[in-house]
Amino acid sequence: MKTRVGSRRAASMVALCIATAGVLAVGGANAQQAKYPAGGPKLPQWSVLPDWSGLWERGGDIVWDDRIPFKAGEPELPPYNADYLKEYMARRAEQRADALAGRPRTFRGAGLYGSMPAMMIMLFPMDIQINRHEVVIMTANGGAREIYTDGRVHPADALPSSRGHSIGHWEGKTLVVDTCCFRADTRLPGGGAHSDQMHVTERFWSPDGHALKDAITVEDPKAFTKPWTTEKTYYRRPDWEQVEYDGEENTRDFGKPSPDGEAAFGPPPKAEGAASPAPTPVAAAAPKPPKPPGKPATTEGLQKATALAVGNLAWETVVVAELKRDSDKVTWNGVTRSVTWHCTAAPDGTKAYCEQPPAPPGAAGPPGARPTMATASEPAPARPAGPPALVKNTVTVGGQDRDYYYFVPPKADRAGFNQVVYALHDNGQTAQQFAQASGWMKVAADNGFVVVFPETVQKDWGPSAGGEDDYLAAVLAHAGTHMLIPAPPGGGPGGPRAGGGGGEGAAEGDAGRRGGPPRIRTWAPFQYLTGVGAGATLAQAFAMNHPGLYAAVATVDGVANDAAYAKGEQPADGAYLHIWPDKALVPIWKQQKKDVPVAIWLFTHGAPTAAETRQADYWKRADRVAAAAATNSAGGYETAVFPARDNPSQQVRTTTLPASAPVDARLAGTIWNDLFARVARWTSSPNGDLGRLMTHAEVDKAFEVKSIAVGDRTYTYYVKTPPSYSKGQKLPVVLSAHGFAFPAWMYLSQIKLHEVGDKEGFITVYLQGQRDAWTFEDPDGPDQQYILKVIAAVEADYGADPGRIYMQGFSFGSGLTYMMGLTHPELFAGVSPNSGIGPMPKDVETRIAQIKAKSDARTPMLLLYGDADRGGSVDGEIPSQGILRGAIDEMKTYNHIATADGAKPFHSPTGPGYDILVPGGKLVSDAVDARYPQGRFKIYQYSSADPTPRNLFNFVWVRDLTHGGDPRQAQLEWDYFKHWRRNADGSLSYVPN
Repeated sequence: MKTRVGSRRAASMVALCIATAGVLAVGGANAQQAKYPAGGPKLPQWSVLPDWSGLWERGGDIVWDDRIPFKAGEPELPPYNADYLKEYMARRAEQRADALAGRPRTFRGAGLYGSMPAMMIMLFPMDIQINRHEVVIMTANGGAREIYTDGRVHPADALPSSRGHSIGHWEGKTLVVDTCCFRADTRLPGGGAHSDQMHVTERFWSPDGHALKDAITVEDPKAFTKPWTTEKTYYRRPDWEQVEYDGEENTRDFGKPSPDGEAAFGPPPKAEGAASPAPTPVAAAAPKPPKPPGKPATTEGLQKATALAVGNLAWETVVVAELKRDSDKVTWNGVTRSVTWHCTAAPDGTKAYCEQPPAPPGAAGPPGARPTMATASEPAPARPAGPPALVKNTVTVGGQDRDYYYFVPPKADRAGFNQVVYALHDNGQTAQQFAQASGWMKVAADNGFVVVFPETVQKDWGPSAGGEDDYLAAVLAHAGTHMLIPAPPGGGPGGPRAGGGGGEGAAEGDAGRRGGPPRIRTWAPFQYLTGVGAGATLAQAFAMNHPGLYAAVATVDGVANDAAYAKGEQPADGAYLHIWPDKALVPIWKQQKKDVPVAIWLFTHGAPTAAETRQADYWKRADRVAAAAATNSAGGYETAVFPARDNPSQQVRTTTLPASAPVDARLAGTIWNDLFARVARWTSSPNGDLGRLMTHAEVDKAFEVKSIAVGDRTYTYYVKTPPSYSKGQKLPVVLSAHGFAFPAWMYLSQIKLHEVGDKEGFITVYLQGQRDAWTFEDPDGPDQQYILKVIAAVEADYGADPGRIYMQGFSFGSGLTYMMGLTHPELFAGVSPNSGIGPMPKDVETRIAQIKAKSDARTPMLLLYGDADRGGSVDGEIPSQGILRGAIDEMKTYNHIATADGAKPFHSPTGPGYDILVPGGKLVSDAVDARYPQGRFKIYQYSSADPTPRNLFNFVWVRDLTHGGDPRQAQLEWDYFKHWRRNADGSLSYVPN
């Protein structure tokens, strides 16, 4: 057996070459016999090898050929023959339909950019290592490509692979490469197919030592009419290091968001572990002394500033144009092949901020481009300052560019999730006219939610308004990540940013993009739909076809067409199982569309027609409401309310308006205040579950709102004591930490921990992080000090029992909970991190080691995770390796648990098989009901290796659950917590029932 190591990392990344007769296959890793000509290997001399070792960054766009001028919406096609061109066009149509339907797009063969020749586009930087035997090209996302330079030839019966079999030779300092033997099921750049006869030749050379060129020629006699060529350029990055990217295995579920999004403009990002900025004080801060001016920015400096602000762009490809220097700033256009960026920076080039300018009136932007920020009648800068206005975005549907408008009010949450109303106008109107006349902009400005106004093509949704399904789906998907936060008064890029997020932050509405303006954060539970006339017809049809996308729908004078009723018999989308796009789960609880509840409000001018009565009856069946209605006056409109007996949020409302009643701000305000603001579609089942959403004002009234200072920061927290509480009682306390961008006042309506506290007799404390986020890099950081102060305050103010303090957290708050339980075991009798877990930062790991060295600390833990969440496999199984396995092992080690977990092969119906975890803990099924007769909660109970074993760790695997929580979760946590008490000496006591 012979192993060749081509770099400091190659031993772990490069396949072993096994020199033995025949072909060996062990555990899915393949090797084959090398074939040499007579005389054996012929190795080049070290002296002829160029010094290309190190990291290189892609120059240009993520396209096949940068030499082809950019044309919006025109893909770069291989020179296909008629048969392959037909297959390509059919596949593009299928991909477009999948994208609009929210179905995941997958590629076999290490991913699209992990196979040849797409690999050489270099989505991520490449690491090149050269020795006499081979040239190894490694990427963060696609493994390694070996180009053998030892004289071997292609095997006669080579095993087909995604990167093929590459042999090369040196012509001076030029590497000439020949690659064959590809699998036919991988894809070319752009997603097109190739045959098993594809053949690739390359010539690598460096003209100056800083740039590296690769001239690529792809030939395929079965698929092409002529060779397909390109020339790629890469740039040396001597001070970079490779960082692995793996969507399955290298994800930190509660990954740290960018530090307030300051990377692109404003002050430089803070160092790791540094404190986040404090809230803006009421009194004006003392002016800071001015910094001495730096040197004027050079052209190269502005190229680098553009690349840093835009992201994923080699600075050498940027052309600086229209440079203008003023005393307080420098402005320029950063021009790339496909985009011109308008950039602003300090005179020395720091604090750079770049954005795309608005397209000229009537100009169409490229598909998927950043939003155009001007309308034909109202040209405006990309982030308009001053009074808020409608903003136009463009989506491409079926090859046609379609516009929609949105409104972000000044009161919108710049850090957390925002509720979003999608409002459809009637025929004969434009979206802009409806935005003003309907009153939705005014109501949004008063209440702080966001409104999206889809637009017809020619003021007409069509006779049946049934053909706009794809368009509305595209608007919903696009708006969720492309609505910008308006600039603060005075204009410019200053002011707070929403920031970006990795891990769960991305999941919960990716609001900030590196180098782009801050974007509004949205999340699936807080989306609502309304429409008038033909817009109401469209809204009803879309809601019936996709009932799991909106929490509530309110329409005026419109009913769905007959085709929409027929779709009610189809399986529901199960959209919440695909929040993470790489998931392909089949729901256990299967619903038809007609069985998915939606909160509905139907307004009619005059008595309902037979068609309107039919519409109401459809939703009454879907919501399973009571036969009798309660009548109330909502906003002065007499309304019949039909609630479901077991869930009042499942309701149907009907209101008969006077014939002359206008559709105005009064009506919009009534819909918002009485319905939309009070309901959410929680991510607790494949199609979501309707539930009550307490308004911020209701939360402030129902809870004791407390504040506490940590240095120059002021934190808030919410306290709820049970009805049985009386002063002097030593009650247990459960602290709860919200997720990233998911403020406590919203999160408490999902977890409902306080309702369990009212029943079970414990004090509930909802913690509120700064800017709706948490930090857990430093075990003594400000957030950690805040929690310690809250515990002390609750013990002092309410006489809480210090031996029964517990903590649970969701998503980002899960990481905080986990860290607190491990670094402060003396304070907590139990912790439960939910829906987010990953490796702890180095400083936290060091503190844990110090604690364990001093004492035999233990912390009872319950880890709860959904099968459709990020850490689960594509099929909803527990991977045998990765973030979950690592967390389980760490919790077991911490609590002295020796129970071994196993692994077994899983034959995936969606792709190659893989190993899944077989937990060794005792399995107990819970949450058994008609939907989950085998139980939704699979609880694996682990006990310590002590003379008297103790159940110190439970791993709970929840079926059909994405990033969210089952309504029974809080009770499950309490049922585990209540058995544990932390004694004064730090030891644990088990409390039987």
